[in-house]
Amino acid sequence: MLGNMTTRDANKRTRRITSGATSRSHVILATTPPKLAVNKTAFLEALRDKGATTGDDQARLLGCTRRNLDHYLHGRVEPKLTSARRIAATLGRDIDDLWPTETKAAA
Repeated sequence: MLGNMTTRDANKRTRRITSGATSRSHVILATTPPKLAVNKTAFLEALRDKGATTGDDQARLLGCTRRNLDHYLHGRVEPKLTSARRIAATLGRDIDDLWPTETKAAA
């Protein structure tokens, strides 16, 4: 076993990893916002327009795994720029329509 995990409070998780003579401590905030705010409505609408209704069809159309598609849609994972361009081109949408910036999302 690499280490043990202890909970400090409801908002923080501390994990100590020990390997050999060195030890590291990582603090992960549970309230960390998603990396990008995905425009889920536009994303799903574009997928439906292309005829992909199931998760497997959608992932196959976009050239990624179903798990990655789920992460993109829930904002847990930010796609690489090349992947975002490929997805936007496949769906016939602009990258900024699918993943709007903060200033555009607030407007």
